[in-house]
Amino acid sequence: EVKKWFYKNVRQPMKKNGISLKLRLVKVNNTLKKPGPVFLEMARAAYAAGAQYFYRINDDTELTTVWPKVFVATLQSMGTPYGVVGPYCDQGNQKILTHDFVHRTHMEIFEMNYYPPQLSDWWMDDWISWVYGQTRTFKARSTSVIHHTGAHGQRYQVDQSHELLLGDLVKQGRQKIRQYMLKQQVDGA
Repeated sequence: EVKKWFYKNVRQPMKKNGISLKLRLVKVNNTLKKPGPVFLEMARAAYAAGAQYFYRINDDTELTTVWPKVFVATLQSMGTPYGVVGPYCDQGNQKILTHDFVHRTHMEIFEMNYYPPQLSDWWMDDWISWVYGQTRTFKARSTSVIHHTGAHGQRYQVDQSHELLLGDLVKQGRQKIRQYMLKQQVDGA
């Protein structure tokens, strides 16, 4: 059923615009029943398949503007190790990226973890919004999404204790970015 829907509603319309897409189903053993483990496994599978860019959205996200060229150009303008870019979204917390786009280098820096595995729900957005710092984190003004947060209701209990982990995880993440940058300078010398 998913494959039929994808073919009719995504693949065929995109093909008319010269864009080729494939649907790759990923099996996830999600005993927590939270979005975090699903995002991690999907990102790992995409990396293994050779994806150059990753756009983390939700199943209740509506893409309303053209975004690929804008997001790719924004990341490329930063140079390695790139950073994160996302669309404007009027629903939810305006101070963070609620949807995010990164280069595959992100997976290499963070040891094949799109987000820290310790975060399984809300605080992933905060982490990605802060880990690259202000100079490598952007909301693209010309892009937007609608997050239909009430479409499915709340499907999991938020683990509020993860907020307490956030500061240390951001600090550790920034250290990983610095280590990656230093290694690239040494290797390039």
